[in-house]
Amino acid sequence: MRAPCKGVFFCVYVNIYIAFYFDNSNILFNSLHYVYIMLFLLSKVKLIIYDRNEGCEKMGIDAIDKRILELLTANGRLSYVDIGKELNLSRVAVRERVHQLQKEGVIERFTVVINSEKVGKGVSGFFEVDCEPSSLVEVAEKLANNPSVASCYQMTGPSTLHMHVLVDDFLSLEKFINEELYALEGITRVESHILLRRFKSRSGLKL
Repeated sequence: MRAPCKGVFFCVYVNIYIAFYFDNSNILFNSLHYVYIMLFLLSKVKLIIYDRNEGCEKMGIDAIDKRILELLTANGRLSYVDIGKELNLSRVAVRERVHQLQKEGVIERFTVVINSEKVGKGVSGFFEVDCEPSSLVEVAEKLANNPSVASCYQMTGPSTLHMHVLVDDFLSLEKFINEELYALEGITRVESHILLRRFKSRSGLKL
């Protein structure tokens, strides 16, 4: 219990003592009523603190972990020493935190972001692929294993897959659509959109 709370309860204790000494029921009633209010308020404060702590425990990460994630998102090649200098932590402390984040699945893996155009993938296309409900999973798995497919998701709503495709040129895109996409059984509709200009791309989750 903090000092101010101790002081308050001491004053109440004195009042109760005086009430009994002078046989004054009004002072006694007011003092007991004040004690009840203080206990009620303290229970609420403890409940709020408990809820906040429980929320942090469920998240499994604190402010330092968030900062480490931000630094690694900006530059995945940062060493434990570099991160430690930024956060005033030892190399060992940073390493243990990163290992714990990996263990808990917060950090899934370390990778690199490749500029697709620099490696010859000049055409980026986004597709909406409608499937028969019974064939959706099978179609999705086959598309996910296709080397031209960068990502493939099932979204809420109809049996629709959202897919991102990277190919060398428009001739390769046409070949992919006609020979690889339409060849899959269970597809009922395909709609494509070609990327013209990129304003923002995902390079990591912002905390």
